[in-house]
Amino acid sequence: MWSWLASHDALVVALQLGVWLALALITGPRLLAEARALSPAPRAAVAVLGLVAVAICALWFPTFERFMPLGHEASYSECYYGQSTPASAHGWQPYVTYPVIRWGYWALGGLLGREELTGALAFNMAVRGVTVVLFGLLARALFRRDAAAVAAALLLTVHPTHAFWGTSIYNVAIPSFFVVLCLLQSVLAWREGDRLLLAAAAASGCLVVATRVEWGILAPSLALLLFVGLGAVWGRHPKVRTLAFWAGPLTLVFFYGVSILAGAGALTTQGGYHDALGYVETMGRQAWILDYLAPLDGPLGLFTVALGVAWCVRGGHGRLGWALLGFALLSHCALATFNDFAYRHDLLPGFGLLLLAAGAAGWLEKSSHRGLRVTAAGFLAATAVVGLVGVSANVERYYTTVEEFQERHPGFQSTELSSDTLEDGSCYLITDNERLWEMKLAGSHFNLMEPGEAATHWRDHDRCIYWLYDVTDYRVDGLAVRARALKLLTWFDWEPAGHASFPDGNEAVVYRMTSPPWGLEEPPADWRWGEDEIGGEEEGGSGAEPDVEEVGGDEERAAEEVGGDEERAAEEVQSTP
Repeated sequence: MWSWLASHDALVVALQLGVWLALALITGPRLLAEARALSPAPRAAVAVLGLVAVAICALWFPTFERFMPLGHEASYSECYYGQSTPASAHGWQPYVTYPVIRWGYWALGGLLGREELTGALAFNMAVRGVTVVLFGLLARALFRRDAAAVAAALLLTVHPTHAFWGTSIYNVAIPSFFVVLCLLQSVLAWREGDRLLLAAAAASGCLVVATRVEWGILAPSLALLLFVGLGAVWGRHPKVRTLAFWAGPLTLVFFYGVSILAGAGALTTQGGYHDALGYVETMGRQAWILDYLAPLDGPLGLFTVALGVAWCVRGGHGRLGWALLGFALLSHCALATFNDFAYRHDLLPGFGLLLLAAGAAGWLEKSSHRGLRVTAAGFLAATAVVGLVGVSANVERYYTTVEEFQERHPGFQSTELSSDTLEDGSCYLITDNERLWEMKLAGSHFNLMEPGEAATHWRDHDRCIYWLYDVTDYRVDGLAVRARALKLLTWFDWEPAGHASFPDGNEAVVYRMTSPPWGLEEPPADWRWGEDEIGGEEEGGSGAEPDVEEVGGDEERAAEEVGGDEERAAEEVQSTP
């Protein structure tokens, strides 16, 4: 059965999308009714913001001039161009690229023409615009306030990470759409006791997993929101407590689960470095990097979120506020167990925080104290401005060329170092340059993540570790190495050493580590290279990374974006990376 599912993945994808589309069309009038519940002016504002979200990607970002399919996006572009069949039977690795996306782009290219990627890019932009509108309706359904709908749509429109991935063909904009649609359908089903709506939500949620598997954490996060936050006081329908309400959706989830998880291939267990404790350790190193939640990562954004919680408590819906906060915290911490945890992953918990920030618009009611109204309006406006600044930073770095990188980074005005000296093997090099990996001279950003491995490199290279900060660390593109660079900035101490030009044309600003990684002069006594320690491969300092994106690892060569607060990180890099 499993082999049949894998070898007939086109049929499986058609059934998955067909069932989802049928349920979406049947329940569509319920969503339209929610839109009509908005007053005319807020309804128009949400619709306009959806168009603005598309315009940001199409007109502000130089998408059509600069976009290049890199990493996994290059694989998807092959399907769109018709250069290779999307079938799993022809060698595609499950969860490196997803069958739904592969076959979807293949079909889209057949419809729109395979000459240019314009159609695929425009499709993702349109998906982003629709997601913004649905997000506004979701806020309206949760808070029952028109102002919350407009605020939610506005904050997502200017969200730096969501805006960037709307300019790509990677699987971020599409699963984001399914996440928001699933949330909206679930909340409406909860309120109205509609079994078909819940079935539609189940189909949407399953397609979240079918397009970005680690976002399966949506299931427990959504359960927390529904069961804890949306009780009888909020307006939960009595049918929610009946077996008939759940029978159809649970059956649907079972068959979708089989077709997704078994049909496309087994998931691997990469991600923590060893056992279950490894995932916890990874989370401990990453969960406190709040930059990935930009523009809500700073005091201003977090205070706006707090205003939203306060409004829920004041209005007698404290459970809703705390449940949304729990939604964000649970998904953020769970996703932080990924080695390659980055901005795109934190979009999911970011949705919970954005909803809470939009809830602060509840203070804009005339019944509220004037000081509170002004405060809420000011913080919402300021948060939107911070988002716009983040978008602007992404636009500036969008597929930056090597020449532009050299012009902008002050490190190239410092001492020039000889590449021969750097490549003599005396110092361990951190880079995304595969030539140096193959020469056994360097490792990737991941090779400093495990304290035992990092301390081994520190000891074996006489306390000399260099970071070759190149254009991939600096720019915003589909490979998205920049989020990994942020981790190196956060975890370790560096000092500028100069810059260097390498034989392969790579230009890098060179930084030297100034203190022991993770505070360790020597690796722990019980640490060793080997199968149990590093994902089944003995890397030996080569920096080789598994070419898979999945539940444990998401160690992708393709994907992520510095979706926010890039300027602060850039300033740190320029002085002490």
